[in-house]
Amino acid sequence: ETIEKKLTSEIKEIALKSGASLLGIVSTKAYDALPTINVKWNNIGYLKKTTDIMPNPKSIIVVGYHFYDDMLELAIKKDDKWVYPGIKKDDKWIYPGYFPLTTIEQAIKSHLETKSYKASDNLSYNPLISLKRVAQLAGFGNYGKNALIINPKYGAWIRLGAILTD
Repeated sequence: ETIEKKLTSEIKEIALKSGASLLGIVSTKAYDALPTINVKWNNIGYLKKTTDIMPNPKSIIVVGYHFYDDMLELAIKKDDKWVYPGIKKDDKWIYPGYFPLTTIEQAIKSHLETKSYKASDNLSYNPLISLKRVAQLAGFGNYGKNALIINPKYGAWIRLGAILTD
């Protein structure tokens, strides 16, 4: 068994024990070969190539978490203000539906770092790459007309996260 296969097995085991429903590993070459997308929402601009985020990246680890109820992402109007569930991190709201992804990603990142690999886990909350495209490359499902990844088992009820590593 090669070092890469052993590490892949370890990552899959950690992800599944941490609560991941889906896990895939995508070559950065496959992702970087896709044309960039200009995201006009919130003035994000063009999404990045993996080499813009990390020097010499090799893989994108993509995680899917089956989340079946949008109730935890509702906004509530209190007086004249909207109140959102979740917490604020780096001036962005993280909704409860994404909390499990944070736990899964941190477990994977910690394992990679103990093996002396670099790992970037900010891909889930900062729109640097297209998580939907990475999920599609990982075989999670098809890109639907509703602009969501449609998984054969979970439908559109998945949340996505990713870790870039060398």
